[in-house]
Parts: sequence; structure tokens; C-alpha cells
Amino acid sequence: MVMLTVGVFGLLSVFAKTIDQMALARRQSVAASYAQRRLDSLAALPCATLASFPSGARRTFETLSDTWAVTGSADAPTITVSITIPDASAPLVYTTVVPCR
Repeated sequence: MVMLTVGVFGLLSVFAKTIDQMALARRQSVAASYAQRRLDSLAALPCATLASFPSGARRTFETLSDTWAVTGSADAPTITVSITIPDASAPLVYTTVVPCR
């Protein structure tokens, strides 16, 4: 009987951890979609506008918080989006280079 109880408690703890990991994976998926939208919207700006775009702007979407920065040259600006997710150990960072012609 004791073995059965220990086994059941072990399964319950694994189940709880699995639920937590699935919730974090969902938030990471939402963060990746949000970052892609942010990168696309910034990359659609004309290069002259993008080069003078204010960096470090912060917005909040649901429970996500993001900041972005535009660095690099006017010919090839680099856009970096950093998204903070509650309960994540570190922010997720997405970067792209926009070739300007």
C-alpha cells in the first residue's frame, strides 16, 4: 500500500511539472509570434525612419513585456526585440538585420 501511495504521489508531481512546462511553452510560442510581428512592423519602415527610430521603447501585451532597439548602420540596421515572460529564467531575444537599398 505504501508503494502504491508513493507511486501515485510521484505521478502527481510529474503531472504538475508537465502542466507548468506546457504553460511556459505556450507563453514562449505567443512571445515568438509577437516578436515576429514587431520585427515585421519595424522592418517595413523606410530605412531613413528606421535609422532614427527611438530605441528602448517598451510595450506590454497580455503578460508579455517587450523592448526593442535599432542599432547598426543606416545601410543595414539591426533590430533586436527582447521579450520578458513571467516565470521564465531569462528574456527571449530575437534579432534581424534589415538590408536597405
